[in-house]
This record gives sequence, structure tokens and C-alpha cells, in this order.
Amino acid sequence: AAVVPARFALAPQVARWCLAAYGPALGRVDTRAWEDDVLTFSRAALALGVNLLPEAARALPPYRRARQRLLDVGLALVRAERRADDGDVTVTRALLRAFGEGRDEEAVGYVLFSALAVTQYVSRTVAWMLAHAAADRALGASLADELRENFHPASLDPAALKRLTRLRGLYRECLRRYPVQAALPYVAREDLTVAGADVPKGTLLLFAGATGHFDPASHPDPWRVDATRSQRASRCGAAGFVPFGYGDRACTAAGQTELLALTVAASALSVLDLRAARAPATVLDPLPGPAPWHRVTVAARRDIVA
Repeated sequence: AAVVPARFALAPQVARWCLAAYGPALGRVDTRAWEDDVLTFSRAALALGVNLLPEAARALPPYRRARQRLLDVGLALVRAERRADDGDVTVTRALLRAFGEGRDEEAVGYVLFSALAVTQYVSRTVAWMLAHAAADRALGASLADELRENFHPASLDPAALKRLTRLRGLYRECLRRYPVQAALPYVAREDLTVAGADVPKGTLLLFAGATGHFDPASHPDPWRVDATRSQRASRCGAAGFVPFGYGDRACTAAGQTELLALTVAASALSVLDLRAARAPATVLDPLPGPAPWHRVTVAARRDIVA
């Protein structure tokens, strides 16, 4: 963060920061060598998955080249982690323990999916956090004060991150206002009647949990970003805030996502005073994210005082 230019495009830079921060958790890999390929692969794969790109797009040379290079480096990472004999716990090693012997290629798929999730899901939330900090002078100053008092990179741990209540409030508000999980698919196991509609057995249903994020009875003025909203008494029930899904379909990476998002956002804002004339427009690509051409200006560079 300390070496970014005086003006830069926010969303792609944040994706690179998130991937770099994820590297140590993933295993022995310098993710800087992955950056361009992960961004190319993940954008296309996500758009293919939700039918925003036609199936023929799989044959496009940039996507095929990026995918093949990632498969090669992913397999090399998995094999290196299997041979490692130290006690460090990494995401890759946990996958290998779960799969057992002879399933390295399957583990590679999960490694690449986790990199896709970091660069497409986590980075969008962090980009929104930084975009609002840059556009709202009072919010940016408040976060800078909190980081100056509590952010000590040499002793960073989950407990320290939870003390960043203002930053954590902004994280939760961006998850609410810009949900990365719009709906979850289910198949009806029997004939149902839902809200007066007949649903035959075998019907594919989408349960859209994100609708509760915009219920004014739960979240007054729901379209406004309010970083202090989660610090006040909430009137929303269990369905009012479900950024990671619900029931046995809830994402298991919620804790890791919070650690990663807060680490990246705190690291960036502790050394950069970001400014923008306004919050960016939203683009659906296919998740709600800041426009990729939205640029922020570095008004000042800070020294971290531990």
C-alpha cells in the first residue's frame, strides 16, 4: 500500500492486495506471480457460472491460458505442501488432509476456487470499504484515529482486529448494503405451496436472503451506507442480515473472510489517506462492485506508529 501511485484505480488494486494477503494462509506461494492469471480466470469463471457469458467463452485464449497456468502452479503448490514436514497449518494442507492421498488434482480445484473467492468476493467488500472511507472525509478521519490508537502490525491477531469497532462496523455495513451472496439454490423435495404459489416437487428454488438487508423495518433508510449502524441496537431478526447464507448452507469461510478483509483495509488505511470526490457507481459484473475505472487520490502517506 505504501508504494501505490498518487492516483490509482481502486477495485483492481484492492483485488491484488487481498490476494497478496491470502498467500501466507494458502501456503508457500508468492501470489504476485498469480495476480494477472487469477484476475482473468476468476472474472470469466464467475461470469460463466451465472450465465453472464456464453459457454463458448471457455474457448477464448486469454481464459484458457490463465486457467492452464493456474492449474500448473496450483498442482505445484499442492505437491509442495504435501511434502512439507513442518507444523504450519495452511489452507492447502487442510484440504489435503480432508481429501487424503491420490486426490491432488481435486484439491487444486478447491485451492483455485478459494483464490477466486478472495479476488472476487472478499475484494469487492474491501473495495467498498475503502471507497466510502475515501468519499466521506469524516468517516476517513474517524477510521484514521482508530487505527492510530489500536493498529499494531507487529502484533496483529483476531482479538486486535475486533477492537477496531469502527472499521468492523463499516465492514458489516458494506456486507449488508452490497451483499455478495444474493440467493442460495434449493430443490423442493416435495410438493409445496409458498405464499399462495404451487411449487411442484423437484422445482429449483432460489431463496434470496439479501432482500432482508433492505427491509426498512429492520434497517431504517436501508439504501444509505451508515458505518455506525451495527454498533446500535438492531431491530433485525435472523433474516435481516445473512451475508454468508443461512442454515447448513452458510459459508464456512465467514471468519476467515472477516480476518482478511479487516487486515487489508486496516493495512491500507493505516498508511494511506485516500480521497475521492464521491462514492463510485455500482457495476454488476456479476456481483455489485465499485466501477473498475473509479480512481482515488492519495492525499497523504502515513507512518505507522506502533
